[in-house]
Amino acid sequence: MSLAQVEPIADAVLFEGYLLYPYRPTALKNRHRWCFGVLACRADAEAAGGRSPWRSRSESLLVGGEETEIEVVLRFLHPVRRRVLRRTPAAAPAGRRETAAEVESLQVGDRWLEPGEEAAEVRVESGPLRLRELLREPLRRSFACAGGREVEEVPSPGAGSEVALVRERRELEGVLEIRAEAVDQGAFRLAIEVSNVSPAPSAAGADADDERARSFLSTHWLVLAREGRLVSLLDPPPELAAASGSCRNVGVWPVLVGEPDGAAVLCSPILLE
Repeated sequence: MSLAQVEPIADAVLFEGYLLYPYRPTALKNRHRWCFGVLACRADAEAAGGRSPWRSRSESLLVGGEETEIEVVLRFLHPVRRRVLRRTPAAAPAGRRETAAEVESLQVGDRWLEPGEEAAEVRVESGPLRLRELLREPLRRSFACAGGREVEEVPSPGAGSEVALVRERRELEGVLEIRAEAVDQGAFRLAIEVSNVSPAPSAAGADADDERARSFLSTHWLVLAREGRLVSLLDPPPELAAASGSCRNVGVWPVLVGEPDGAAVLCSPILLE
C-alpha cells in the first residue's frame, strides 16, 4: 500500500463539492460550492462565536515500534474567486483610463462566461517520520499559501470591448502538528491536528464571501505507516479496546484503506451538527 494508491479515493472526498453540481449556470451551488471539511480562519470563527471550526484533529492507534516510520499528507482546497470583467476603452478626453465593469454573465462566441468559485489543491507533506522522533519531540510545521490575482484575456473580436476573467485568491496560513505517545500492548496513539491561522481582515464588515476566501475547503489527510499496523477504531482487537475508546476525533474520522497488514488511513471529513 502506498499513498499514491490511496489518493484516488481521497480525490472523491476532495472534489465532491466541485464536480457534482446542477446544470443550470445560475444555480447557487455553482457560485458557492458546498463541501465537507471547511476550516474557517481562526479570527472569523472566534468572531462568529465558535459556530465555524478553525481546526480539526484525529487520533489513531498504531501498533509498531520506535523505528516505525509514518508519513502524513495534508490536503485541502484553496478557494479562488472568479469574476467576469468587461473593459471599454474610454473616449475623449485623451489619456483617460478605460472603464471596467463586472458582469453577471456574458457569452463570447461559443463560450459562456460567468462569475463563480474555483479552487486550487494544496498539499502539505510531513516527509518520513520515525516514532522515536515524535516521542521525543512533536512535529509542528507552519505553512503558507500565497494569495494572488490572475487575469485571463478572452478574445472578443467585434464586441466593441475587451473581456477578461479575473481569478483572485487570499493568502492562507496554517499549522500542522503531529504527536505520538505510547499507550499499551505495543501500541502508540498518533495525534494529528490542523489549524487555520490565516491573516484576519484589517477592517470590520467582511462578508461571507470574504470569510470563505480565507477558509480551507475539503480538509483531510492521509497517513501511511511502514513497519507498523494501523488499528481500526470501529473494530479494534480486544486488548486495544480501551485505548481505542480513548481516541478523540474532531471534524474528521479515520478510515482504514487497504489490507490490514499494510493499511493506510484516510482521515476524511465528517458532518458535525
